[in-house]
This record gives sequence, C-alpha cells and structure tokens, in this order.
Amino acid sequence: MEKVITSAQLRQNPAEALRDVQNGDEYHVTYHGRDIARLIPPERPRGATREQAMSLYSTPVDSGWADELRDLRAGENMDDPWQ
Repeated sequence: MEKVITSAQLRQNPAEALRDVQNGDEYHVTYHGRDIARLIPPERPRGATREQAMSLYSTPVDSGWADELRDLRAGENMDDPWQ
C-alpha cells in the first residue's frame, strides 16, 4: 500500500512510518507538495522455488566421482590415533 507523508510529518514521527514500511507499506515523502523520496521495504532474499530445488535433485552425479572417492579413501589411515 502506498502512502504519502510530508517531510515534516516524517521528521516528527519516523517510528510509525518505519514500522509501516517494515510491514510492507511504501511511502512517498513530499516537501512543499513535491515528491522528494520514497520509503520502501528492502528486498528480502527468497528461497529456491520448488522447481529449482527439484532440478538440483535430478541433476546426474558425475559417474567417476564414486571411483575418485574410493581411491582417496584407500590412502587414508582409518586406525584410531588415540590407541
């Protein structure tokens, strides 16, 4: 919802306007009847859409990845170092 507020009103009571903006409202700030600024809520990061998330799960895994992982693990010492 767009609202109009004068610069004097904003100066006298900024908390109310900022609370409204935090709740999604927009303000046009005027000075002597002319628009001089807009107060708008910041863009909030959005999560991935369902389609984007599903595309991640449907992406094929590199076929050589399992072999590389097995080769890397073969060189590791899996003994307990505290014994």
